[in-house]
Amino acid sequence: MEEKREEKIVVKKPHWFYYGVTARVVKLISKLVFGLKINNKAVKKLKEPFVVIGNHAGALDIAFTVAAMVPHRLNIVMSREICSWKAIRPFVGKIAAIPFNQISTDIVGLRTIKSALEQNRNIIIYPEGKASHDGTGLHYIPINVAKLLKFLDVTVVLSYNEGAYLTKPRFFKGFRHGKTRVTESILFTREEIRSLSLEEIIERVRKALAFNDNIYQRENNIRFRTKTPAQNLSFILYKCPKCGAEYKMRSTDRLLICDACDNTVEYTEYGELIPKGDSVAYDRVDLWYAFQREAATEEVRKEDFLFTKEVELELLKNMDESFYTAGEGVLKMDRKELVYEGTKDNAPYRLAIPMKKLHTLITKNEEGIDLVRTDGVYRFLFKDPWGSTKMCLLGEQIFALENNLIQ
Repeated sequence: MEEKREEKIVVKKPHWFYYGVTARVVKLISKLVFGLKINNKAVKKLKEPFVVIGNHAGALDIAFTVAAMVPHRLNIVMSREICSWKAIRPFVGKIAAIPFNQISTDIVGLRTIKSALEQNRNIIIYPEGKASHDGTGLHYIPINVAKLLKFLDVTVVLSYNEGAYLTKPRFFKGFRHGKTRVTESILFTREEIRSLSLEEIIERVRKALAFNDNIYQRENNIRFRTKTPAQNLSFILYKCPKCGAEYKMRSTDRLLICDACDNTVEYTEYGELIPKGDSVAYDRVDLWYAFQREAATEEVRKEDFLFTKEVELELLKNMDESFYTAGEGVLKMDRKELVYEGTKDNAPYRLAIPMKKLHTLITKNEEGIDLVRTDGVYRFLFKDPWGSTKMCLLGEQIFALENNLIQ
């Protein structure tokens, strides 16, 4: 009996107009509006195919990388959720983006990426899988990234962005205007990918992707212009450093105020956190966030640790559709599992994921989290709208404890 062959996946090159012209327009706008400085000497004459990896600071790092890699055209590996956005859907095919599941195994996505490289396409992928909360790199990048690079078996380019987070922080609506930089360099030759061990590859990747935009801003004294620097800052800075109250922080245009003790802090366009009067503050966003991480670590160490949220379940089954309300229930996190118990499509439903395998969570500004499964994207929106940042920190610290990354 003849063995059944897998159908070849054809991946188109990004359209010369929709991608090529747009990339050059993006490059011009990035330079004029966001003060982008490009250093791409190392890759201008690079032979194709290759894969580009970058630090995922925020929404604009993709635009900056695309601009820096001109004249090369890149097939962008994009989350399935973003591909479903109404404003994005019509262009996914034209720019030949490759849909991929965030923070999860995606066999079809992997086969598509491999096929693209075999067809002499160039790929851009962000190993962190999500934009930064606090302007620093993801706390942990799994060794699966090294396995992926071994599997792809091509030259690896590093696209290193500085300031991209500050142009559009995770919590901010709109854009800020300052000075940004992007540097393209060769991280691995094909020969190195073949000769180095997985441990050697992942160690170099982790070092290469490490960044801190807060320090970049301070060391270069850069103003990121906006009338509302503190807008929605309480989304990520939720714990008061003076009284310890959580989710009592309130943001105004320029201030972060604790409604429990009136601790008041100004957040400036230079990234400073300045306490008013006898108030208390950490000097930078990342330092305040680190304080919250330490508090989360102590919380999950307790034997009876349990974090629960009543949620509404929304489900995205197909990129050509939109999220729909699929059910409601309770989302529970303990040291062993993240569990949803409730309904899905008018039937009882239970979903459980071992915390030991969940190195981070995808948070939503609407206060909720996404879990990407083989049958779609599960969005859990909190009925009491607070807690997604804390839940993410709790989950990351449980993963670290369960995998002996911290003691």
